[in-house]
Amino acid sequence: MRSHPSCFTVARAAALLATSLTAPLAAQLPQFTDQTVPAGLVHAHVADPVYPVFMFGGGSVGDFDGDGWPEVFLLGGGGGVDALFMNQGDGTFVDEAAARGVAATHHGGGTAVGDYDGALDIFVSSHGLAGAQGVPGRHRLYHKDGAGNFTDVAAAAGVDDQTVRGFAPGIVDMDGDLWPELVVIADGHTSRYWQNDGDGTFTLVPVQPEGMDDLFGMGLVVADLDEDLRLDMYATNIASQHVGNRLWWNLGGHAYVEDGKDSESYAAKWAWGAIALDCENDGWLDLAVPNGWNGNSYENQPARLFVNDRDRTFTERAQAAGIDHSGQGRTMLRLDYDRDGDDVVVINSNEPAALFRNDGGAGANHWLRLRLDTSAHGGLALDGQGTRVIARYAGRSVLRCLDGTASFLGTSEKTLHFGLEGATVVDRLDVNWADGSHSVLENLAADRELSIASGLTLRADAVVRRGTRASAQVQAAAADTVVLLAGRAGLGAGPRMPHGGPTLDVRAPIFPLAFARADATGLAALAFLTPPNLTLGELAVQAVAVGAGGLARSNALLLSVQP
Repeated sequence: MRSHPSCFTVARAAALLATSLTAPLAAQLPQFTDQTVPAGLVHAHVADPVYPVFMFGGGSVGDFDGDGWPEVFLLGGGGGVDALFMNQGDGTFVDEAAARGVAATHHGGGTAVGDYDGALDIFVSSHGLAGAQGVPGRHRLYHKDGAGNFTDVAAAAGVDDQTVRGFAPGIVDMDGDLWPELVVIADGHTSRYWQNDGDGTFTLVPVQPEGMDDLFGMGLVVADLDEDLRLDMYATNIASQHVGNRLWWNLGGHAYVEDGKDSESYAAKWAWGAIALDCENDGWLDLAVPNGWNGNSYENQPARLFVNDRDRTFTERAQAAGIDHSGQGRTMLRLDYDRDGDDVVVINSNEPAALFRNDGGAGANHWLRLRLDTSAHGGLALDGQGTRVIARYAGRSVLRCLDGTASFLGTSEKTLHFGLEGATVVDRLDVNWADGSHSVLENLAADRELSIASGLTLRADAVVRRGTRASAQVQAAAADTVVLLAGRAGLGAGPRMPHGGPTLDVRAPIFPLAFARADATGLAALAFLTPPNLTLGELAVQAVAVGAGGLARSNALLLSVQP
């Protein structure tokens, strides 16, 4: 007997409605557990009673011993000692600050981790020694030696004088032209957006993003939040001064539309240093925000976790997801301390820090984590800052950028994390290095951490004309023979070089353009005649060096072939 059409339609509609109401919530709900004590990350920021500044509470994450496991550096606040928690690789940390030379007692403000001379160093802003008030502080620049210990070289480097105005500076290439913009989120209507002119100067954008100039801003996140391959901006704010946090969708060409309220990511009382993270490994970035201040309605305010609903809206689910934290939150840091998904450190003012382990995302969905190795390329930052990577899988294209944005008073782990949802393979990874060169990897298995090594430095004329001479340079080893290869089929996983050599990033068919011998400094100058019948458009080129050390490749470049 045939079912009545109307009954069938109603029943099916009810089933679909029930699925749509329940399935997304179950899929989007990550699960965090407080692992502060079990992990040994027990440390309190303690304000000095002589100088009780309750704005402070900073720290940073970095792999300081180079073993692939992230460490956590936390400030003591003047009433306590700074700590350096070394990751033991088993889910626990041990404070080795004293042994490694960073156990100071001072009015530490904020920290940043990065490379200024070829190692992962720590910069600390300081407002003076403990027990003193009104005495100018001296910042610290901890230089790391080969044994993983630190020495304060701030005075010798000329960076020990006290200055601190803007709260969250970001140096990020917002339009993809390889010249990073300068975004400063600051208090008291002083936030600004400068466009990079490409000549060592910046221009204040005439029409600032809506609402940026009226911020009482504290923190900044720059990330692709709506999966359109453009970087969006999110700034935290004091709710009593305006509508709350701001979210700017990137429309391209330095144009933005502000949507914090309608996106439901604005609600916080006094928000500070936010982060973007993929809580449930679904490929969509979520937003985590600490909260709190002294007095009035700002006491004991909970942290926020805005879970991405995939339609330019968010749902706040911090406590439901296990991030049950109410207190004097000042910043959040992202790290994967146990190598199975994004975890969170909450740093507080005059309170203990808290470590929340992500127990829900990695088990339900697949993921891929990337570390960038630029040791072979003298023109790139140690950790690959400025690199953009696009992962293509299951019909999706997902962008991650290792940018120069700091959370309030601290920096997160310098890795790139891709949630893959149900995909077990990444079809293609496009690595776009900060100097404009490229690497391409294909058919990558999920659920692992992958180190991607940059190739040798290759520079070439960006525009070549048919039938005319052009040039390129490669930094190789002394006396290496260098060949410049080209392919009309563009970038992609190319052929593997013989004798166990590297895989090229230029698709076959490939033909040689030039040969040269590197000089005593390792510099190879290559001159070539552009073939007169070369197809107009893009030409992919890549260099291979042959020497005593075997075969080494450069990154690939795209040249523009013109008549």
